[in-house]
Amino acid sequence: MTTCRHSAKNFRSVAWTYLHELPAGAQTTAEDDAPRFRVDVRVPVGALSDRRKAGLVWEATALVLAAAGLGEADAMRVWVLIHEQPEGTWGAGGQIVKFAELKALAAQG
Repeated sequence: MTTCRHSAKNFRSVAWTYLHELPAGAQTTAEDDAPRFRVDVRVPVGALSDRRKAGLVWEATALVLAAAGLGEADAMRVWVLIHEQPEGTWGAGGQIVKFAELKALAAQG
């Protein structure tokens, strides 16, 4: 079994955000040219309960709307896709990271 070298304090340092802005006219819908947003989130399988997934979707949507200067009426312009990575497909630092190792580190505080 490999040992994950990240401590629970480092979890925030491995949470990234990427912004891929498309050029004007690259995105269209049947209705209008208003901006649309896609948030892709990757987590280990089993990391999030249904309640936590719902909270993540709500919070990500609120953050995107605030950053774009939009209101709740524009919430359907934000799509949050949660991808659950199967065990053995998550790696960092040149090694496979097991979900059980992450949970143990989180429990240590």
